[in-house]
Amino acid sequence: MRLTPLQGDCAPHNLASRLNCWTIVIPTYNRAKYLPDALRSVFAQGVAGTQVTVVDDGSTDGTREVVSRFGGRVQYVYQKNRGPSAAKNCGICLARGKFISFLDSDDVSTSRGFAPSAWNSAAAGRDCSLRTCTTGSRANSSPPAA
Repeated sequence: MRLTPLQGDCAPHNLASRLNCWTIVIPTYNRAKYLPDALRSVFAQGVAGTQVTVVDDGSTDGTREVVSRFGGRVQYVYQKNRGPSAAKNCGICLARGKFISFLDSDDVSTSRGFAPSAWNSAAAGRDCSLRTCTTGSRANSSPPAA
């Protein structure tokens, strides 16, 4: 992925417009327990106009109901279980932002994690191959049984 300087509607001089340049894609499968924390961490970034899309990859644990509590702030898409890559690709297809960030549904984004570093680099005219943010995992990270 390559970030280039913001242009057009997302130009650095137009703060109101550039705030609408982010799409956060949260692919999920049976993570209803953790999803509220992930969503709250995105909204805590305070970036107005961010598109937040949850792609439910066939969950059976009430994920739809959890997302519905966030109202119109979250775009919810359900698909038959096809795996995390298919869920991410679905989110990319729905993205309206100039920049796309992925957040695992069992993680939380750290304070001001996804937007400022990319904006600062792009506004300064620097290319960046990849930007990451630190997240905190809340799910069991044990390897799957063989």
